[in-house]
Amino acid sequence: MIFMRVERLEALSKDLLEQELDTQEPKTLQTPLMAATLAGAEKSVQFLLSKGADTNIAEKDGYTPFHGAGFQGHAAVAKHLLAHRLGPSDRHKDGATPLHRACWGMERKHTDMVRFLLKKASVDPDEKDKRGITCMEMTNNDNTVQYIKNFKAKRKEKAEKAEKASSRKGEL
Repeated sequence: MIFMRVERLEALSKDLLEQELDTQEPKTLQTPLMAATLAGAEKSVQFLLSKGADTNIAEKDGYTPFHGAGFQGHAAVAKHLLAHRLGPSDRHKDGATPLHRACWGMERKHTDMVRFLLKKASVDPDEKDKRGITCMEMTNNDNTVQYIKNFKAKRKEKAEKAEKASSRKGEL
């Protein structure tokens, strides 16, 4: 059952689904949820979460689904993980978070994942790994660098406007 299309998952009997829901594949220790996450199978992830898949079961190297979504650049999958209250800043034993994993990627989908984490999951763009390095310092993805620069500039501008508005209220 490690990874099945959602139609095949839905066709399983309730007993078999409950029995296999969190079964780990022997070599990788991936659960069906982790395998679906890595494959970017959004509907399968949504289905597995709706059936109560354990989101805390890590694969052989200790990575959980949010890390897999970050590494693979699967923002659509991450949306469902966030909706089920998985921590978007979950720190792996290596000190990296899903943001750092997304920042390692060179494709547009990795920038999209960074965008999701900053805008929708409210992750701090200056989140550091255990070596003290931020996403912007570690990435070689020009699109990601540009997005983070723009995000931080807009955030700064918004804070300055709020501060001005607050000081004007104090003058009245």
